[in-house]
Amino acid sequence: MKTCKIFDNTQFKFADVAKFIVLFVFFVGQSAYADTFRYPVLGRLTEKNGKPVDGPVTLQVNFYRTETGGTTLLSMTASNVPLQEGIFQLSLDLTPSDYNLVFSSVTDLVYVEITDVTHDPSAPYPRMLVGMTAYA
Repeated sequence: MKTCKIFDNTQFKFADVAKFIVLFVFFVGQSAYADTFRYPVLGRLTEKNGKPVDGPVTLQVNFYRTETGGTTLLSMTASNVPLQEGIFQLSLDLTPSDYNLVFSSVTDLVYVEITDVTHDPSAPYPRMLVGMTAYA
């Protein structure tokens, strides 16, 4: 089974799917009047046999309110993403309206889904819950 690992201190296990570890660090230190909000994503893509995916790749990133099914809140595509041993790093620029759509409330759950459009556009990796961390 192919895997996508997005790095964090927390590991999640899914029955019937490969391990998928997510790091979503959101820098909210930007001004409330910012033109865009940077949303960095770092992860590792592997094939079903555990071999790292070769790049560059085109990745699609979708945001949802539910772990499965549901309506896509926002879809973004990153082209020519370099991979080193399957590891990728993205910086998604969310407009204020995109940000407010996805992160409309601290009580609303947000799930992110990564799809390797280059190698298998019909098979997204399992969705992961986005965690928010407050800071002073």
